[in-house]
Amino acid sequence: MFETFAEAGTRSDKTISYDDINGGKLADVPIELAGLTQLHTGDFIR
Repeated sequence: MFETFAEAGTRSDKTISYDDINGGKLADVPIELAGLTQLHTGDFIR
């Protein structure tokens, strides 16, 4: 799952990916990326 945050008129645009690394169906690790990014399944290694 990921969210994008676009704050109008600022350089604070960011994308946050919430990753479940242990299969518990809860976000274990948030990863914040600068800018607005469309993420796809192929962007991650399993």
